[in-house]
Amino acid sequence: MSAAISVKSRFGSNAEATHPPIVHFTRYYAHARDRSQRSSERQFPGVHNALLSTVSPDGFPDARTVSLHEYSDDGFVFCTARGSPKARQLLASGTAALTFLWPPSQSQVRIMGRVTEQSREATLALFDACTPREQAYYVRTGSGGQFGQSQVVAVVEDCHDAQQAVDDAGPEYALPDGWTSFILLPHVVEFLCLAQASRMRYIHVERCRESGPVHVLHTLPLEAGGEEEADAGEGEGELARGGRDAGHGWHRQDLAM
Repeated sequence: MSAAISVKSRFGSNAEATHPPIVHFTRYYAHARDRSQRSSERQFPGVHNALLSTVSPDGFPDARTVSLHEYSDDGFVFCTARGSPKARQLLASGTAALTFLWPPSQSQVRIMGRVTEQSREATLALFDACTPREQAYYVRTGSGGQFGQSQVVAVVEDCHDAQQAVDDAGPEYALPDGWTSFILLPHVVEFLCLAQASRMRYIHVERCRESGPVHVLHTLPLEAGGEEEADAGEGEGELARGGRDAGHGWHRQDLAM
């Protein structure tokens, strides 16, 4: 699991989200954060944590928790050790899904899309914005070697000693070579709020088509009011006409609970 980091969206006073699903996510996130702060559920892990789902080399689903560092119209950003299983799977497939589950607000957000590795400069900017405690975590897990993230440890005590040595070397840390960041460009964003009996989905048709038939949903909408049926690939069926144009290439569908 990544260290707990306060989400810093890139939306300042002069730059706000414009893409419909990102605007909607911001509202859901703010509501979940407000409810979690007032919640008696002390074990709630935090609104910035999400389940990252990938596919293993053997074709099995693989999931683990990561922390959201920032988000914007460009996508959703998270970090990991470059030698970790999840990083290798992300680099191999280029696709992933994020699931945010917020029990205090009875809501959930699922995000699916393409993933790309960010530049060293972008990762460094994220690292510099972290607290010393968070930076120490990244140094411990991203430095590679026998104690890198997800490595099999022969002697647990040796691992603990190595981690303590990193903590003692603080409070100033440098970004380790093995630590990197990824950005998920959403193709599909689905919102569920049990408290309001609401479920909806935003789909970016062109992005899904570019990903190939495997990633095209059965219920992709055509352009609002469009009459032409598009081929979604063998076995994928026809694109549905149920979507409403939400702007910026996004289409919205309301879903049954």
